[in-house]
Amino acid sequence: MQSKINKNFNQDRKNQLYNELLKLIGKRKSHSHLHTTLDSLNLVLKHDKIITDLCNQFCISKSLIQAILFDALWSINDQNYETDNLVKKYFDWKQECEDIFTLAPLGCDTIAYPEPPNPVLEDSTTGIGQLSAAIAIAANNAAADNCLINYVKYNENNWQHKKVMWFNLKTNDSFCIKMVILAIRYFAECEEIFGELYDCDKKQLKSIVSRYGKINGKSKSYFNYWYKIYETFKSHY
Repeated sequence: MQSKINKNFNQDRKNQLYNELLKLIGKRKSHSHLHTTLDSLNLVLKHDKIITDLCNQFCISKSLIQAILFDALWSINDQNYETDNLVKKYFDWKQECEDIFTLAPLGCDTIAYPEPPNPVLEDSTTGIGQLSAAIAIAANNAAADNCLINYVKYNENNWQHKKVMWFNLKTNDSFCIKMVILAIRYFAECEEIFGELYDCDKKQLKSIVSRYGKINGKSKSYFNYWYKIYETFKSHY
C-alpha cells in the first residue's frame, strides 16, 4: 500500500506558479525554441489529471515528473524537428524495403532496394517528454519484468517494434507521459534506488535526473537548473 498520494493541481495557483517560473528562467529559452514558458506550463497543466493518476499508480513524486515534462517542452527547438524528420525518413525507407522484399517473386536472387536516407538516423528523443524509443523500450521491458505493467515487451533490435514505440511517443501524449514515468523508475533502478519515489533526496534526484538529461544531450550543470524548476513545482503541490 502506497504511503502518499499526489493531488490534482489547484488551478487558482497557476498565475503564481507562472510568475515564479518567469522570474527563474524568463519568458523563453531563445527564439529558436518552440514553446514559451507559459506554453510549456499550460501543456503540463493540461495533462494534470493523467500525470496525477499515473504518478499515484507508480508511486512517484508528481513534482519530479512535472519538472521533467516542463523542461522537455521548454527545450524543444528546430533541431528536434530536423532529427524527428530524419527518423521518419528512416522508418519510411525500412518499410519500403520490407514491402519490396515481401512482393518480390519467389526464388528471386536479386532485389533492388532503394538507397537509404542520408544521413541515417534510427531514433531520436521525441514527444511531450522528449524520450527516445530505445530508452522507452528498456523502461517498458523493465517495468514488465517487475510486474508494474502487463504490457507486451518490445524487442529493441526489431525496427518495427522501435517504430511503434517511437510514433506512440511522438503522437500520444498520455502514452509518452506514462513512458517518462517508467523511464524515471528504470533510471532509479539503474542507480539502485528502489521502492516508492515520493521523497528522493537531492543526491538521489541528481543521479536519476542526470541520466534523463544525458539522453537529451544536457550539460553537467543541467541538474542544478532543473532542480530549481522542480522545487518551484513542489512548492505548489
